[in-house]
Amino acid sequence: LHALQLAMGCCAPSPAVRPDIKEVVRQLEELRPKMHSPLYTPRTPALD
Repeated sequence: LHALQLAMGCCAPSPAVRPDIKEVVRQLEELRPKMHSPLYTPRTPALD
């Protein structure tokens, strides 16, 4: 839900109310599961 709210803020009609790129990156990094989070599952590269 937070990612959708962030995206909507980026699409605001007035550039003055849109978040700057540093704020967008900061918020996205907060949303990303941490490596030691129970939500994180490392992926194994596909074997060819």
